[in-house]
Amino acid sequence: MKAVVVGAGLGGLSVAACLAKAGVDVTILEKNSWVGGRVHKWVHKGVRFDLGPSWYLMPKEVDRWFHALGFDRKQFYEIHRLDPAYKVIYDGESLVVPGNINKVFELFESVEQGAGERLQFHLSNNAREYHYLMENFIRSNYNSARTILRKGMEILRFFEYSSLMSNFHSRIKKVAYDPKLQKILEYSSTFLGASPYTLPAPYTILNHVDFNLGTWYPLGGFSVLPEAMAKICRLLGVTIHCNEEVEMLELKRNTISHVHSKSTTYQADLVVANADRHFVDQVLLPPKYREMKERQWNALPISPSVFNIFLGVKDTLNNLAHHTFFFDSDWDKHITSVYKRKEWPLDPLFYVHCPAKTDPAAAHNDVQSLFILVPLAPGVQDSPVERNRIYERVLQRLRLHANISEHTISFSKIEGPREYKLHFNAYKSNAFGLAMTLGQTAMLRLSNRSQKVKNLYFSGQYTIPGTGTTMSIISGELSAERIIQEMSLS
Repeated sequence: MKAVVVGAGLGGLSVAACLAKAGVDVTILEKNSWVGGRVHKWVHKGVRFDLGPSWYLMPKEVDRWFHALGFDRKQFYEIHRLDPAYKVIYDGESLVVPGNINKVFELFESVEQGAGERLQFHLSNNAREYHYLMENFIRSNYNSARTILRKGMEILRFFEYSSLMSNFHSRIKKVAYDPKLQKILEYSSTFLGASPYTLPAPYTILNHVDFNLGTWYPLGGFSVLPEAMAKICRLLGVTIHCNEEVEMLELKRNTISHVHSKSTTYQADLVVANADRHFVDQVLLPPKYREMKERQWNALPISPSVFNIFLGVKDTLNNLAHHTFFFDSDWDKHITSVYKRKEWPLDPLFYVHCPAKTDPAAAHNDVQSLFILVPLAPGVQDSPVERNRIYERVLQRLRLHANISEHTISFSKIEGPREYKLHFNAYKSNAFGLAMTLGQTAMLRLSNRSQKVKNLYFSGQYTIPGTGTTMSIISGELSAERIIQEMSLS
């Protein structure tokens, strides 16, 4: 059997390796010159930047993928737990969040009496919920009405109805009353592409991921992860073609027969699309085989886009941690600009990644890499004027809090919604896939199999609850599991 995987993002690499291990002849077609999709790097004047994800979370789940294929992640790269985990800068003060859970309790207690004890109770419940959801819902295929009904009843029994109907922020308010501590507990909601005021309360399991499981970093930069996965793919017999952009899926009746790239045609018995789901549906497929109309796509809640700044800095950056959040402007105004007003924020919150704090190889000749991310509304119109305005405002605050001056910046680069559309065909230039609303959770997510095309499956963040590198990898495992079961490949 010949399978073609469209897109060499983490979900595509994951499903390809799993199918190859089951004996399928797999070819990956990737439009860009690198593997990893949004997980890639930029090296300029010897200075290395992570251009996409910079948070390595849930390491045991990643290791599980390697082990399932007969490998040990340690054969390919090392990971290092961060301590401090991150720093948060507020207006006039800052807090450093330790990598040690007991010290986190002490920090919360020092800011607000009773908050440390409440956090301990909260994280205990989080841990229970995390393990239950991972084993019973995240790692599940919803490929039959019976399964959907059974899983739905289980989740109603596990969670109180009031918990499912409440939001992330409501639950966090019961843990900490101090706004500074609330922001520490809520920042993770931005990784799920939703406001803490709309994100379902059970997603506070990310607090368990943050504090109990810890924040890690792969030495050598984030690109070591997809590079390791690609190496495993090749060892299992997968063929990977980069710079091979797919233009059309050819069908005979309701079955894909060939995949056409700009230069070559590939025969396919099976296709797994790891490219942007909207792009596959509205561009690669003929109109009669599309699952939704454009107006239906437009109605779906989509995760934010981002504006990124990359700086090469000649500075020790003593006032920054490996991860630093700038919450020194109005939190609610930025949230409103992203999720309600759909406009560029006037005075943005932002996140700074300084990997040389952990991995000296990220720096070169006393120049360190600094990556800055500003969340934007999905579909916001890209604008040179807005780019320059946000750049200057961010630099102004960096000068104030991190002692970075204009003469210490060796070089800079910026990317925004336009680049996400160009590189990844990202619908509304989104950075994280579907937003995490109650109507897009677990069995209510888009299916990882086409309803109209017999041999078309999907992997990636449109098909699994949650966002990020680990969830993308799990999405590939689930797609492969379903394909193997439904096509009797086991």
